[in-house]
Amino acid sequence: MSVALNAIQRVIDLLEEKRDYFALYEQASLEMLSCELDGLEEKLEHRAVMIAGIDCLDEQIDEACDKQELYCQAARAACGRGELPDEWKPVFDRAMQVRAIVSRLPDIDLQIEMRLEQERDLAMEQIKSNNRGQNAQAAKYYGAMVGGTAPRPGRFGSA
Repeated sequence: MSVALNAIQRVIDLLEEKRDYFALYEQASLEMLSCELDGLEEKLEHRAVMIAGIDCLDEQIDEACDKQELYCQAARAACGRGELPDEWKPVFDRAMQVRAIVSRLPDIDLQIEMRLEQERDLAMEQIKSNNRGQNAQAAKYYGAMVGGTAPRPGRFGSA
């Protein structure tokens, strides 16, 4: 096998690994839509690990393409398939598999953002509700009595 074919196979292998990383990233993202609130942080950390792996793979892909513009474009599906020599078309095909997953991620991320906003709003409402409740009023009164500070008189003062 020639050096060029070894490089092509190396890029194909790296792209398949990149596709797998993106698939795991997508899976973690989808799980964020329905997991318990406590599980969100774990999923975010898992996604960060996947992104670090993808960044590392991108560097390796660039090196395997010998930094040649057309081959780097093939590895990112950023050119026309017909522009490539026949031996580089499988590289383009693997890159398109990666792009298929990547193209779904913005919609999932938007749904995650909406869920996080919903959870935040729910937590804020719970805090407001707790601050307005009878227990909150009693705690304020108790704190004033124990702290030695009398509650402020009403609008008209004490008669």
